[in-house]
Amino acid sequence: MKDGVITEIGPNLAVKGAREIDATGKVVAPCWVDIHAHIDAQITYDPFADPAGTNGIGTLVFGNCGW
Repeated sequence: MKDGVITEIGPNLAVKGAREIDATGKVVAPCWVDIHAHIDAQITYDPFADPAGTNGIGTLVFGNCGW
């Protein structure tokens, strides 16, 4: 990684990372932005917006339900 950007992937990297995760058999992908979340009420009692994070959502855009 250089300046926060992944520069290499694969089993034979020139420089090993400070932290490595074995993702064998897993899907590795960036999180996504949910632009139509009905989580307005839930966010008042659940500051982590569960289960958004565990479903791969990194950013929630909400407020369209009138709350």
